Order: sequence, then C-alpha cells, then structure tokens
Amino acid sequence: MDRYAVSSLVGQGSFGCVYKAQRRADDKVVAIKVISKRGRSNRELKNLRRECDIQARLKHPHVIEMVESFESKFDLFVVTEFALMDLHRYLSFNGAMPEEHAQRVVCHLVSALYYLHSNRIL
Repeated sequence: MDRYAVSSLVGQGSFGCVYKAQRRADDKVVAIKVISKRGRSNRELKNLRRECDIQARLKHPHVIEMVESFESKFDLFVVTEFALMDLHRYLSFNGAMPEEHAQRVVCHLVSALYYLHSNRIL
C-alpha cells in the first residue's frame, strides 16, 4: 500500500471501501478497493482471488482496467483505473443527455457487454 498516496474515500459497500489514490511512481490517479478478509471463508477468498485474476486479463476501452491486486494479512486490495464519474452522477449534474450522446453511451455499454460475454464473463 506504500506505493500509493490515498486522498479520499469514494464509497462504501458490503464488500469494503473504495478510495481515490495516486500512484507514487508516476502520479497516476487510481481507485483502491479494500476488501476485508476477516469473517470470510476460504471459499469466498478463493472466489475473490479468481475474480481478480479474471479482471486483470480484461482489456477493453469501455471496461475499467485493473492496475493490480495484492493482499495484506487482513485485506485484499484491488487497484483499478479511476472513473471520474458514473452515469448516475453525470445525469445528476447535467440533467438529461441529448439523444445522440445517449446512443453513444448505449453503444459503449453494448460493446463492453459483448466483450465480456465473448470472454465468458457474463
């Protein structure tokens, strides 16, 4: 974790917390998901590691790319590209998007889903 400078908490969920951080080596802004290993079965941990392995192989312009994953004694860390905004936040700030823009977004989503499906992810 010393390779990153954590700047803020982005969100929390049932699996853990997500932080905005900066990689010290090159100042790349990333998201770090911290998943606690405490209270998880060996099977759950194995599945989480497998999901990390799968995500690390995904390369598509409309799928968030994993930078790396690593573990400490108590936590699993998943480092990904940082998304500046999700669709919900975009719509909250900007209101309804023009139809042409919405069509592009839907095309990007379909492209990403097709990629995931063709790689037997979905």
